[in-house]
Amino acid sequence: MIEMTAEDYVVIANTIYERAPDIVCDPDTRLAFHAAFVMSALGGFRPGCLMRLLYRHVAIALVRDPEDLKRIVPVITISIRRNKL
Repeated sequence: MIEMTAEDYVVIANTIYERAPDIVCDPDTRLAFHAAFVMSALGGFRPGCLMRLLYRHVAIALVRDPEDLKRIVPVITISIRRNKL
């Protein structure tokens, strides 16, 4: 099996956005696919790990921007359990 390269992910992402009208699915499915695609691209996670992701695995916090203390920014922490080491 050959691993995907960063360029492969870019090609797929561009295709998904440019050809969105040709990919028939409901908005919830599209959003779930995009989220799984981005997380697999960023972390190299196996599909089985991402498909079992639950809301309790996601934490959202509002923190002050260290460069501008008047600005508050959202920070998301996702805990993904591995299904194979």
